[in-house]
Amino acid sequence: MLRNIRRSHRTVADKLENMADPSIQTFCCRRALDYLPAYKLMNEFNTDRFNMVCLLSSLIGLSGATYQILPKMEPKVPNRFYSNIMRRGKNIIMWLAIADFCASLGILLRSCLKLMHHFQWYDAQPYTVTCIFLAVWIQYFYMVTWLWTLSYAIDMWRAYQDKHSCRKLYHLIVWIFPAIFTFIGLSTLYTPDANCHNLSPKENVVMKFFPNYFFTFLPVIIVMVINPVLYSISTGYIYHIITSYMAQYSTNERKMLDLFKQRFALINFGFYLCWTPNLINAILVWTSWDNLPSGVMLTLWYMMAILNPMQAFFNSFLYNLLEHTEQICCHCFGTQSRVQEMTERRPLLIANVKGSSNSNGYEMIE
Repeated sequence: MLRNIRRSHRTVADKLENMADPSIQTFCCRRALDYLPAYKLMNEFNTDRFNMVCLLSSLIGLSGATYQILPKMEPKVPNRFYSNIMRRGKNIIMWLAIADFCASLGILLRSCLKLMHHFQWYDAQPYTVTCIFLAVWIQYFYMVTWLWTLSYAIDMWRAYQDKHSCRKLYHLIVWIFPAIFTFIGLSTLYTPDANCHNLSPKENVVMKFFPNYFFTFLPVIIVMVINPVLYSISTGYIYHIITSYMAQYSTNERKMLDLFKQRFALINFGFYLCWTPNLINAILVWTSWDNLPSGVMLTLWYMMAILNPMQAFFNSFLYNLLEHTEQICCHCFGTQSRVQEMTERRPLLIANVKGSSNSNGYEMIE
């Protein structure tokens, strides 16, 4: 009876390890090199093919994050309101790029480690310690990127209402909460030791594995739900700003608003594209762990190996598009502001034609 209980616990744990979370492979459990059937699918994580995909995608992600971090020439924005919005947005985008860079760097190092050592070092203590360290590193910084993505949407929502930025609060939440979530999730997995498959009958499989899933994907789900709502509300504020500032809503203003809608939609789409495969994978693991579809799981893992590190590249492209849109609005509003200011100070400059008459027959005087 006791042997059957242990066998069932081990089978469930084996199935749960067939999981690719934001770090593609968080689980660093030490195990004997007997290659049981339950490990065959998991061995794909250790193939040169899989790790080369991770390596190449992480390099692309690093290049995108580096481009975003490098200093750029600041455009002169005549409108003070939009200049403040752009400055606030750039500050958050910079920290997002730094977190993306660190996460992609962790994937790069892990891929290089596996490509160099293959299986020779797999069950050794140094490998396990290094694997756990990189798992913590990657998972932590990806959580940081998700919360910076959420912070950007919140700050834009506040900025278009002309409310002050909560910069200190953003940093407090973004850096501390991922540390707490990562510690809880991985500490339950790797305590009392790294042999997370060798569960005793008294240990609960769900309590062993579920905290890491829950605290990993909770921020992803929050961003996926809240960000589209915040961007939609922000679009409404932008419409109000455009119509009230320019006192009209013609084709140009409609195009300007459509630009914002497209940029916000692309940012949401980029996030969904990078992390939806992770959510599908987690759902399949928890609902079908007795009969995991190998083909579907491998497809999801390779999609995650490509898309997760590419978030840094997508962000550098999409947020620059949004910044370009804001620059267009800044210059448009700035031109309107100068014309309005000139008209208010010297209103007769508009009618500088001597001896002419307007449509009502009144003479215009310079």
